[in-house]
Amino acid sequence: MKMNKKKLAVVSLVLCIAAIISMGSLAWFTADDTVTNSLTFATDFAMDVYETDEDGNKYVSGEETIGHDYTNLHPNQVIHKDPTVLNKSTSEAQWIKVSVTVDNLSIWSQVVEEGSNLTSIFKEFDASAWTLYGTPVTDEDADTITYTYILNAALPAGKTATLFKSVQIPSAITLDPAKELAGAKIIIKGEALQTSDLGVSTAKAAWDLVSAS
Repeated sequence: MKMNKKKLAVVSLVLCIAAIISMGSLAWFTADDTVTNSLTFATDFAMDVYETDEDGNKYVSGEETIGHDYTNLHPNQVIHKDPTVLNKSTSEAQWIKVSVTVDNLSIWSQVVEEGSNLTSIFKEFDASAWTLYGTPVTDEDADTITYTYILNAALPAGKTATLFKSVQIPSAITLDPAKELAGAKIIIKGEALQTSDLGVSTAKAAWDLVSAS
């Protein structure tokens, strides 16, 4: 048996070598061609976040688009504040996310009925179009709270979406907290994400995908 095994191994080796040698005598038909792709990226992918004046025009101070500055406020007053997102792309729809950061949280919490839940001061919020994304984020050192919202449907190119239309000063505010809130800020930040080639079909799934990456 040992003898047979050794012979078999030798024969196999010889056959393999013979096969390799025989391949050298074969001729093949060959041809080649080249395809060159020209890639053009969607370089106009952009967005804008702004507020409007009382007439519905983009609020501009000098050459900059900025938020309003409000003075002489009083309890229960409703002020015009409408953070609006514009899809500046010419052809691509976008998933939209907007964060609202309010500073002086410790003072606001004393005068808002819901305590640290400040969403009650955002008036004419369209709950059918926007969804609160995740839980509010508080920063004790900065004394801020941030709410993040996502637009439920993709925003078509050239279209706008408004998060809310006004802010109401709490009726329970008194003179002392009002003084401490002097210069308080509400900061709006917008983000846009492509809708194509993500492999998802909902806003939450799209932003979850980005958050996980």
